[in-house]
Amino acid sequence: MQNILKIFVFLGIALALTACAPSLHPFFTDKDVVFNEALLGVWIDDDGGTCKFTKSGDDHYELLVMDEKPVRFEARLIDLGGVTFLDLHPKPLGNESDLYPESFVPAHRLAPVTIGKDSFSFAMMDGGWLKSLSDR
Repeated sequence: MQNILKIFVFLGIALALTACAPSLHPFFTDKDVVFNEALLGVWIDDDGGTCKFTKSGDDHYELLVMDEKPVRFEARLIDLGGVTFLDLHPKPLGNESDLYPESFVPAHRLAPVTIGKDSFSFAMMDGGWLKSLSDR
């Protein structure tokens, strides 16, 4: 009986950790998508990095990260089990044939997000961290 319990616990943890890796498919369904006006605008982080959220369609955003080389994403705010995430999908800037910064294939990435009155934070999940666990 304990072995069966251990297997279920292991499978549950493995299933939860798969969200760290990029996906060719979105992490959400239409019912999971939420929109929060507070996210719109220009945001500056503690290191001086800048990003800009603009409304794009009824329920999603365009995110422009202004770095040495700007990067643009289609972003959707999603609620999964009471936890808020950003689903980020890279979009090329302009007409150039741009290789995506994180992957050759444009994949969805999931980032947990917290939105405050005058602040927000999100953290990209690290697929390398997951790989390092599997290498042990």
